[in-house]
Amino acid sequence: MKTVRQLADDLGVSKTAVMKQIENLGLHSSLRKNGNQFVIDEAQETLIKQAFSPQSKTKQTKTENLPVFDIVSVLQKTIDTLQGQLEVKDQQLLEKDKQITSLSAALENTTKALQAAQALHAGTIQAQLGPGADQSQEPGPVIDVAAASSSEPAQEPEAKAAPDEPGPEVNKRKRHWWPWQRR
Repeated sequence: MKTVRQLADDLGVSKTAVMKQIENLGLHSSLRKNGNQFVIDEAQETLIKQAFSPQSKTKQTKTENLPVFDIVSVLQKTIDTLQGQLEVKDQQLLEKDKQITSLSAALENTTKALQAAQALHAGTIQAQLGPGADQSQEPGPVIDVAAASSSEPAQEPEAKAAPDEPGPEVNKRKRHWWPWQRR
């Protein structure tokens, strides 16, 4: 019967390596404790020594390579999936480019139509003023561009009363919001 430390010294490995082999072999539950040390019987000792023998290391490399192949196949599947998603995204980008092109063309057409409407309106105002009219006079009502492009008819703003026209009586006294100075 040997302790984990004695077995590690016999094999020329660390105590941690011996404990790891005990875990890998599933012997941890069958170990006995002597005070605060694990005691290994002779059957367990032979199993642990076989795990550290050179023949078992070749078996380990073969089994260690097996998960590497599994990892490679999983990674290859992931790459294939990502490439498929990338192709879908490329198609979506092409569709978005087509949409942007069509929207840009529609915006250009709208801009041209708006400029033509403004030119027509300016020509109408010039015709109303006449050839000999003074250019310093105020033009007619201003048309809101957003309202002109909508399908609803444009409403003219209400004309303000001229200062010389009679309007509602205005109280000449200044009003304040604070109540203590009201008379």
